[in-house]
Amino acid sequence: MSRRPALVIGASRGIGAAIADRLADDGFHLILVGRTESDLVSVAERNVAKRSASAEVVVADIGTAEGTKAVVAAAVRSQPEVIVAVARTRAPWKRVSKLDPGEVGRSVDHHLDHLIAVAKTVLPAQRAAGYGRWVFVSSTVALMGGPGQAVYTAHKLAMEGFSRTLALEEGRNGITANVVAPGFIDTEATRTNYPDDMFAALSAMNTVGRAGTAEEVAHMVSALADRRAGFVTGSTVVVGGGVELAWPATLAVQSPALAAQFAAGAGTR
Repeated sequence: MSRRPALVIGASRGIGAAIADRLADDGFHLILVGRTESDLVSVAERNVAKRSASAEVVVADIGTAEGTKAVVAAAVRSQPEVIVAVARTRAPWKRVSKLDPGEVGRSVDHHLDHLIAVAKTVLPAQRAAGYGRWVFVSSTVALMGGPGQAVYTAHKLAMEGFSRTLALEEGRNGITANVVAPGFIDTEATRTNYPDDMFAALSAMNTVGRAGTAEEVAHMVSALADRRAGFVTGSTVVVGGGVELAWPATLAVQSPALAAQFAAGAGTR
């Protein structure tokens, strides 16, 4: 029996790779999109070997016209039933006073252009089938804000607005669109970008008291991508360990010095 196609944009590592693994477990054929070919090949080969999955790799930078064309071409070939958008453009970590005019707009354009192009390509087949699942991976930072992350929050919020509009327009066609908003997740990127003491503090500032895992985010994406999730649409599901209940007071109470350092935009090495 052939596997149903799922397009995962931003599948090379971290949360995106974990989502690819989970969708392979769920029986999907993977179309893996990312900038780094070696990482994508590693994800594809792992799933073929461990899960008897089928997978193809699309090397593309979604922030470029050429990258958008490559993603659209993959969508034309595969006509995916499920589209998961994990990828983030390379947003500068800058406080608002340091931003240059146009930085926010360019980031939003780069983050949405490829999704609009994919939608125009995929929606006709999904309407004809009466079924489609769109899941967009955002962040709790988009809900609460983050020092130095104006560009990042802007393009994530634009993506969330796109998702809700898609849900409104396509719900009667059996197509759903939802957002998953992870909190602080233990990945190679967060381990690299945050000093050890700040990583520990940010991990502990939610009501669960730890960082999340990429697999926990992937579990929620899998649930929303399921055929049985047809009555959930236009929603943002927070996978943050209750961070929205505790941020930022918990960090300030645990370590005023670290809270001040984070607020000053000193979150990266």
